[in-house]
Amino acid sequence: MPGFSFRIRLPKAASGVIDAGDASAVVLPLGHGLPVMRLTSGAEDTPLKVADTLYVVSDGWPDADTAGTAADKHLGVLMRVLARMRIGVDSGSRQAGSGGFTRWLIDKVWEEQGLRVINERPGLMVYESDPQPVFASMSATGQLGYHANQLEALYAAAAAFDEALTTSEAVALTLYNAAFFEKSNEARFILRMMSLESLLKPAPRSKEAAACIEELSAHVAASELPEADRESLTAALGGLKQESIRRTGRLFVQHTLGERQYAEMKAPSFFSHCYSIRSRLVHGGIPLPLPQDVSGAAAGLELMLSDILAGQLRDIPLPQASG
Repeated sequence: MPGFSFRIRLPKAASGVIDAGDASAVVLPLGHGLPVMRLTSGAEDTPLKVADTLYVVSDGWPDADTAGTAADKHLGVLMRVLARMRIGVDSGSRQAGSGGFTRWLIDKVWEEQGLRVINERPGLMVYESDPQPVFASMSATGQLGYHANQLEALYAAAAAFDEALTTSEAVALTLYNAAFFEKSNEARFILRMMSLESLLKPAPRSKEAAACIEELSAHVAASELPEADRESLTAALGGLKQESIRRTGRLFVQHTLGERQYAEMKAPSFFSHCYSIRSRLVHGGIPLPLPQDVSGAAAGLELMLSDILAGQLRDIPLPQASG
């Protein structure tokens, strides 16, 4: 029975570097008796530290389903580690197709050269390991530097925690990473606010408040207002049955981050500051926030989201770099 491999293409934002010296890959153990996973530059002659696209590769899985399940689990661990290191990557949900060879050309290369070609595509790829394929594709700032030993140590800690990503965390990570690829401070800021807000789950208001809202809704329904106005007001009142995003966000960051500070503000105050900027940007509040205010808020949000999305890793200090 042939073995199976998985491969995940991760375009990397220019703001982060993993320094493995001249090595093109870092090996990440997955556990006793399991295959290893490699984070590579995709080419043996390309050092990992200069790669603008990273590849997660693992060989030796018994079947396609097992390989796919392992890829989902261990990519989640790696994404949490990279968030902790503030290295932005695109795990596939925002990538366009990469192009590649036609079926005719793939067959011709196999017949003439004995090479198995697989077209590169975004996201997870699971394939038979033997014969080893080649991958075909077409493609048209300051940096944070990390050493390979730091990645290895954090990955080991994250794997030990075995803290699976929730659905909302997966969405938040997609938006968090998307921000690294944007050039304007406003775009980065809004994407980071979207990332944070995707984690929020507003709680119901008190019974007394809910009763008051129901009374107002009944009054609107019995009024002689035009139908469109009644529907609009009823929908707006229905939204009031849950706590506001601003209050929910303040409570969430307080519970998650405790006494941590961002831009010299405690987490709840910083969230409120960012939410005010977000509201003025999104709704065209006059005057619009100053560019330096947006830039500062975007930078602080990067740090805040790194701490939130790192999960239990947020309490693990970065190891000393070596090599």
